[in-house]
Amino acid sequence: MPSLRERVDLASITVTLLPLPKGKKRGSGVGFCGQEPVALVEGAAAAPPYRWVNGKPEILTYQDVKKIGASGTSRSQIAGLWYTPKHDERALVWTRDAAGEMTGVELHPAKWQKSNALACSDTQQVGYGYEKFAEDPCRALLWEGSRESLVVLTGPDPAVETYGKGVADGIQVGYVGGARQRHGCLWRGTTESHIDLHPPSDRLVGSDILGAGDGQQVGHVWDEEMANGAALWDGSPESFVSLAPAGFVRSTAWACARGFQVGWAGKDDRGMQVRAILWSGSADDFLDLQEFLPAPWNVSQALALLVDGNRLRILGTAQQAVKSGGYEMNAGEVPVIWEIDRAVTADTFRQWLCLDFTPDPDAGAGVDYCLRLWLIIVEIDGVMKVGHLEPETDPQITLQLEEETQGSSPSPSATLCELSLATAEEQVVDPAILPRSRDESAC
Repeated sequence: MPSLRERVDLASITVTLLPLPKGKKRGSGVGFCGQEPVALVEGAAAAPPYRWVNGKPEILTYQDVKKIGASGTSRSQIAGLWYTPKHDERALVWTRDAAGEMTGVELHPAKWQKSNALACSDTQQVGYGYEKFAEDPCRALLWEGSRESLVVLTGPDPAVETYGKGVADGIQVGYVGGARQRHGCLWRGTTESHIDLHPPSDRLVGSDILGAGDGQQVGHVWDEEMANGAALWDGSPESFVSLAPAGFVRSTAWACARGFQVGWAGKDDRGMQVRAILWSGSADDFLDLQEFLPAPWNVSQALALLVDGNRLRILGTAQQAVKSGGYEMNAGEVPVIWEIDRAVTADTFRQWLCLDFTPDPDAGAGVDYCLRLWLIIVEIDGVMKVGHLEPETDPQITLQLEEETQGSSPSPSATLCELSLATAEEQVVDPAILPRSRDESAC
């Protein structure tokens, strides 16, 4: 399989620091609600959630409640909570309607003291709650859009606390156990479906699953020294893969999609200095996203991942760490988006196409020339994508397929543009039906 640096176009990487609302000082990323980034924005007191619509921040509200928060997003939902005057937590989910407006619905179960929705997947929401705080164990909670749909998820021993942190494709993830020796796990909608994902290793004493997507689960594991290492699973404890990159002493993976994972890694065992990381399934196949941030932003985390056609959009938080009196201080914090195009390789290339436009001499159009348009077909995640080619405008972004496809490219200096221009009805197509080389007779 191609490495991450072969799968993405490094020259295409752009970084956008999201503009904060007027009067706000700091912001931290949460996720993408559809195409819209969502972040917590901090002013003088609370940190309410905002979503950026057409590049402009819009605050999320719920009735007349002043203190609310958000923790997770999906295509059309945002999961979070609101606080009572006594500061008790109440789970909440916002859903976007056809007009683009967000409406909040309370998920908090009757007679429970606290609850919080941490993640959502359009049809399901997960989080945690306490029937009686400080008396009963914490419980992982699952909803399907209403408080009446509540399902309590436990492990084999119902006396042990559980925590729900992520949900995707009908799978809920989180952990079972105490603070030090908890075990990452997954459920499929019921307590009986619980699967312990803790790796079969005597060295590792704890694990936690933080996110899920497209059949994978991510989080971290730790040893007796409590050193976190980013981790990846594929539905079973035996599928555990360490993502902890060499040269870093601690790391965490927050989210995953389409075989990519995002999170952070740090070279020191404590302190603020961590760097946003993009992985492609293994510890040695990663991209340090911190390298692409401008000064003075010297700290970062990647928190959410959206795969949109051939483009990766990664939402995170950038910080400015400074030292004062021997201590590290956070001098600034903003939500940030990295955008990366996936490169065309011999593995994704399927076929060249060309279209000839010839004027009809009987039409009287007065046009005396022909036009030839070259198109390329590639396969991205099982979906056929169509793009067009233009004369080269950037010498560093060239289509490197002439040798890989045995000289079938029309020009070695062509640049791939708008790869996701169209799709073949967004359906899986058997690559065997597409020839590998250009057929001159077709034009």
